[in-house]
Amino acid sequence: GEGLIVVPSADVVDAGHKNGVKVIGTVFMPQAAHGGKMEWLEDLLKKEEDGSYPVADKLIEVAKFYGFDGWFINQETEGTDEEPLTKEHALRMQEFLSYYKEKAAELELIYYDFMTVDGQMDWQNGLTEKNLAFLKAEEGKAAADQMFLNFWWTTEKYAPEELLKSSAQLAEQNGIDPYTLYAGVDLQSKGYGTK
Repeated sequence: GEGLIVVPSADVVDAGHKNGVKVIGTVFMPQAAHGGKMEWLEDLLKKEEDGSYPVADKLIEVAKFYGFDGWFINQETEGTDEEPLTKEHALRMQEFLSYYKEKAAELELIYYDFMTVDGQMDWQNGLTEKNLAFLKAEEGKAAADQMFLNFWWTTEKYAPEELLKSSAQLAEQNGIDPYTLYAGVDLQSKGYGTK
């Protein structure tokens, strides 16, 4: 599917569940270079006077209605000079994640490594102090169940830092199961030129 919010189709949900696999929908806020707009992020993070997050409520409702297992949140909109991504956005995202988990603890919530707690566009390529709060909230609050780490941990620049090992260590130091961190390998971004 295409769009900012992609619900898995019924055949995918059925096939996944028949084979013991969880099926997750996607919320994707693209970078400005790919058409991303800060107004979409503002809509996602809108909080009502009663403390509710309408989009989180709707995501929960849709997942329960269609019988899939949760959502992957990939917020990569960095903003512009006139309308930048800020620390307030990061705080609001943490509150959004917490609200979702408090309302639907049984539904999965996976967060992508993009925005730092300072509200910067800065892929960490691992679990760091700059993105830990999206996976482990302050006492009494919920956070995402898992985090998908950005792909650059394999590049020559980052390989000596052993980001996957340091991520596992930081997770364990914070009482987080290291197996809630996911890392992938980008096999196709440059087509046949990918190394």
